[in-house]
Amino acid sequence: MAAMALVMAACDDGRIYDGTVVSPTDDGLTVAMIGELSGCPEYECQASYSVALAAFRDGDEYAVSSKSLGDGSQEVLLSNIPADIDRVEVCLIDRLRKRVATFATRDVQNPGPGVVEFNVGQLDVAMFPAIQREVFSSTCTQCHGATGYAAAGLDLTSGKSFGMLVGIESTVVDGEKRVVAGDAGASVLWQAVATDMSASWAFNHANLLTDTKSEFIKNWINNGAK
Repeated sequence: MAAMALVMAACDDGRIYDGTVVSPTDDGLTVAMIGELSGCPEYECQASYSVALAAFRDGDEYAVSSKSLGDGSQEVLLSNIPADIDRVEVCLIDRLRKRVATFATRDVQNPGPGVVEFNVGQLDVAMFPAIQREVFSSTCTQCHGATGYAAAGLDLTSGKSFGMLVGIESTVVDGEKRVVAGDAGASVLWQAVATDMSASWAFNHANLLTDTKSEFIKNWINNGAK
């Protein structure tokens, strides 16, 4: 199965690695990913992130090998994967190849002979769907909508969260908006998870997220909160 050539936007993205990073081994595992991606252009001219097919060891957040992906139908090979790799993902990685968000996963422990196929179907890898999956749905919805109760009137469940955030007045901080597109510093959402703003609230959100995830929210807002 031959890999499809990828055409990426011609912008200086400032990344500190090139589009393909592989282990120096000559006889490692090969994974063939097929699927259709959308949302990659949001990252093409950003220095911070790359959508990639990447290999990870269990318990390690940093990709051992990776190959950048683009929008559209994909047929991509990731070769020379070391034998101690546990899984391969379609994911978002930062400029140090640290995982930010996972969109699809394939276990490659004891894979057997031949090329391992990884069919990911259709994936929306844009910034807001990534935040919905990695932050809101996994961390926030227990208090914000999943049980039928939305703290502070903020429902962060899928399909409702965006309309509850961008340009909407905060119910807990007078005169401020939950999300001000283009300005994370003026957005209550980012201030709540990245500063001590919520220390006096019923729940302190300051340590709720990792620095990687709060920084991703900041970048989403500063890039227009689309």
